[in-house]
Amino acid sequence: MKNIYAFIAPLCMSVLSLSSCISDDEVVTSSECGIISFSVGDIKSALTVKNASGEDTVVYRTIGGSEIKFNIDQVKGRIYGVDSLPVWTDLSAVVPKFSSYGYVYGQTKLSASNDTAYYYITSGSDSVDLRKPLSIYVVATDGVSKKKYTIEMYKYTTNTDTLEWTKGNTNIAFGDNSKFAVNDGKLYAFYEKDGEVLVSETMTGTEWTTKSAGTVKSESVTTFNGKFYALGEDSYIYSSADGSNWEKVSTSVVEHILAADKFRLYAFDGSKIIGSSDMETWDVYGEADVNMVPTKNVAICSFTSKTNKNLELVTMVGLSDNNLNNSVSWYKVSADDSYLDQNWTYTKSSMNIYPFPYLEGLSVTAYDGAIFAIGMNKGEYDYIYRSDDNGISWHPLTNKYPLPEGLNEDNKADAVIVTIGKELWIVKGSNIWKGVME
Repeated sequence: MKNIYAFIAPLCMSVLSLSSCISDDEVVTSSECGIISFSVGDIKSALTVKNASGEDTVVYRTIGGSEIKFNIDQVKGRIYGVDSLPVWTDLSAVVPKFSSYGYVYGQTKLSASNDTAYYYITSGSDSVDLRKPLSIYVVATDGVSKKKYTIEMYKYTTNTDTLEWTKGNTNIAFGDNSKFAVNDGKLYAFYEKDGEVLVSETMTGTEWTTKSAGTVKSESVTTFNGKFYALGEDSYIYSSADGSNWEKVSTSVVEHILAADKFRLYAFDGSKIIGSSDMETWDVYGEADVNMVPTKNVAICSFTSKTNKNLELVTMVGLSDNNLNNSVSWYKVSADDSYLDQNWTYTKSSMNIYPFPYLEGLSVTAYDGAIFAIGMNKGEYDYIYRSDDNGISWHPLTNKYPLPEGLNEDNKADAVIVTIGKELWIVKGSNIWKGVME
C-alpha cells in the first residue's frame, strides 16, 4: 500500500452515515481543517554522568513543556520550535498538545517497505517521535478535506553544546578572605590586603578599579535588593550602594550573614537562622540542624518556581567545621506571602547517594538552569559539579563541561565561578577564564 489515506476518508464517511441512520439527530460535517494551537508536555531525559566514585550513573533532567515555544506557519504548513533545546534532550516520545479543526493523523514509513502508514493522535496523551521532522494530516469532519503540516523540534548538536574557555589576564592581585558578588551586571571582589579592606569592580573581567571598602568583614558581603550588606567589626549589619560607603542598618548583632533571596536577608544569631526584609524586624527561619549552618564560602542560588511565579526556590551552600566529609547544602521555598513561605531545611548528606563533596575554596553559581560548583578536592580542582535538584544531589561533569586548562597551575589562590550574562567566568589569581557554550 503506497498510501492508506484513501481508506480513511471512506471510513469516516461510513461512520457518519451510520450515525445518521441510527439517530434522528442531524450530523453536521465541515470542510474546515487546521491546527489552531500547539505545545508539548514536559520532556524527561536520561543522562549518563559520573558519580562521586567516577563510575557512570544515570540521572534525569526535565524540561517543562511551558518553556518550549512554537510557531505555526499556516501558509507553509510548518509547526516548529522557536529555540533549540539542550543536546541531551530526548525527543523520541514527545506528547503534543493541540487544538484543531478536524482529526489529526501522524504519518510514518513502514520499516519493511516504502509504504506509508497513518495513525490517529490524541492531544495530551499520545506520544510521537520528533527526532526528525514529523508529517501530520488534519482531516476535516467531512472526511474529504485535509491539510498537511510538518512538526519540527531542534536541539543543539554535540559540537555546539560544549563549554569553550578563553583565557585572559587581570590587572589586579586579590588578597585574603575574598568574597565575589555580582550586582547590576558587574563583578565585585571584596578582600583584605596590606591591612586594609578593599573592593574592586569590573565589567570586562580584565580591567578592575579598586577603592577602600571601609571596615566591614570582606568574607561576609552579600547582595540584597541591589545593595551590598556586610558585617562590621562590631557584628552589626551594614549596607552600601557602591561597596565603599557603608551605614549601619541593623539594631541587633549577628554571628554570620548567610544569604539573601529577593524577599529577605538571612543571618545566624548563634542559635537560629533569622530573616528580615528591613533589618529591623527579624523572624525565625530555622532552628533545627543549626550546627550545620555554613560559616565559610557561603553562597546562594535561587530560581523562580516554574509552577508558581511568586515562589523562589533557594539553595544555600558552604563549608561547616562540623562536617568535614561534605560541603553543606540548605534549601528553602521563599515567598512574600507568609502562608507559602517556608523555613530553611538542611540537606542531610547521609540520606543522599550523590552528596556534595567537601570542596575547599568552594564557589557556586546558577547556570543552565542548574547550580554549578567548583572547589579543591584533595588540593586540586578536578571537576565542575552540577546539581539539578536545588542542591540535593551533585554530579561531577566531564566532556562537555571541562575545567579550563591551567586552573591548577597556581595553587596560591582560590578560584571563584560566577555567571555574567550568558557566560561563565572563573577568576583565580591574576587569571580569568570566560566560558560560553559553542
